[in-house]
Amino acid sequence: MNQSFKFSWVLALMILNVNSQGQSRNLLEDYFERNTSFPTEKVYLHLDRPNYIQGDTIWFKAYSWFGSDQIPDTVSRVLYVDLLNPVGGIEQKRKLLINNGLSHGEFSLGINIMPGRYSLRAYTRWMQNMNTGEPFYQTVTIGTASQNFQVECNPVIIKQAGNDSLQVSFRFFEMSQTGELNNNYNHKLNYSLKVGEQLLQTGSVQASNTKEQVVKYSLSGIVEKDSVAIFELSIKEDRLTFEKQFRIPLNEPIDMQFFPEGGNMVSGLKSKVAFKAIGTDGLSREVSGVIKDDSGVVITDFKSYNKGMGAFSIKPEGWKKYFAHVVYNQRLYIIPLPEAMENGSVMSLDSTLEANNLLLTIKQTHSDVELQKYMAGSAYGKVRFTFPFNITGDSCLLKIPLDLFPEGVSRLTILNEDFKPECERLVYIDKNQRF
Repeated sequence: MNQSFKFSWVLALMILNVNSQGQSRNLLEDYFERNTSFPTEKVYLHLDRPNYIQGDTIWFKAYSWFGSDQIPDTVSRVLYVDLLNPVGGIEQKRKLLINNGLSHGEFSLGINIMPGRYSLRAYTRWMQNMNTGEPFYQTVTIGTASQNFQVECNPVIIKQAGNDSLQVSFRFFEMSQTGELNNNYNHKLNYSLKVGEQLLQTGSVQASNTKEQVVKYSLSGIVEKDSVAIFELSIKEDRLTFEKQFRIPLNEPIDMQFFPEGGNMVSGLKSKVAFKAIGTDGLSREVSGVIKDDSGVVITDFKSYNKGMGAFSIKPEGWKKYFAHVVYNQRLYIIPLPEAMENGSVMSLDSTLEANNLLLTIKQTHSDVELQKYMAGSAYGKVRFTFPFNITGDSCLLKIPLDLFPEGVSRLTILNEDFKPECERLVYIDKNQRF
C-alpha cells in the first residue's frame, strides 16, 4: 500500500487560529464541555504497612490535591478518615486538619477488635456535597494477637535439559509481645516435599528469625500428570507448634494480555501490540513464541524483555484470526489475539523528539476523500488542548509542541467527524519538573 503522508504542524499559533474555524471550534467546545466536570479533589493515604494484629496502631499520612493542576488542597480544611469493619460499618473515625495538602493520623486497634479485612476511607465534605471527587479506599488485614508467627515460601522451577529441579526458599517471621522482630528467635523447621504419591525428600534445618533457607530437589522421573507438588513445613516445640502446606504448580498455566497501541487492531493497518504474561499468582512470567494466523502461517515472533512484558508489530487482515503460540516451561499455549476492526484508525508514537515536538503518526483505512478528525490532549481531568486536522489517503503526521503538555501522564484521543473516539493512548512527558 502506498503511504502518503500529510504533515500537520501543530504549533501554538495554529491552536489560536482554530478560533477562525467557527463551526469546528464550537463543536469542540460543546463536546468537551459535556465531558469535563468541575475541578476535583483527590486524596491518597500512605500507610506504614498493610497487615496488623489486635492491639496494633495503624499510622498513616494523607496527601490531598485539588484541581487539574494537582496543587495542594487549600479548598477543604478538614479530612475525614473512617476505619470500616468487614461488613462496612464504621469502626473508628478521624477528623484531621489539612495543612498545605498534608495530614497525619492513626487508628489504635483494641486488643478485642474482630480479626478480618478492614478498609480505610478518606474523603472531604467538598467531595460529599459537591460530588467533585471520589473517596480513597485502602484495604488492610487485622489478625489475632496470637498470629505473631508467619512463614514465607518462594518456589522456583529451574529448567535444565533432562534434569529439571525445584528450588524452594523459605523463612519465618516471629514478633515479640511488643510487636518487634526479635532476631534471637530460633526454631527447628521440619520440611518435606511430595509429588503425587511420591515422597521426594524430608529433612530439618535450624533456622533463625527472618533468615532465608534454601532447599533444592530434582524433578527427574516426575510424570506429566503430576502437576502439583506439596511442600510442608512444621515446628513441634514446647513454646510453638506450627504446620502448613504450600501447593506448588509444576505445570502452571499462564495468561497473556494484549494491548494494541491506540486501543484496537484495524484490518490492513500495521500497528504495535504490547503484551504482558502473568502466572496464576498474578506475577510476571518470561515467555517467547510466534504469532500465527488461523491457517497456521507464522506472522512474526516475540519475546518478553522485562517482567513478562514485550511488544510486536502486526498488520492484520480482517477476515483472519490470529493466535499467540507461547512457549513456557517447555509447554505450548495457544492464546487468541483481539479481533481486528474492519475500519478505523490507529496511532503510533515516536519515542524520539524533534525540536521539542511530540511526533504522532495517524493511520486510517484508505480513503480518497479528505476527512476531518479531531485531536484532544488531556491530563489530570482537564482538557489541555484540542484542534481539528484533515487527513487524506492512508495517514498523516502530527507534530505537537511539548509546551502543551504538563509534566506526567497525558491522554491523547483521536475523534472522528461525529466526535466519537477512534483511538487513544497514554504518554508520559518528562520535563524534569517534579510534583
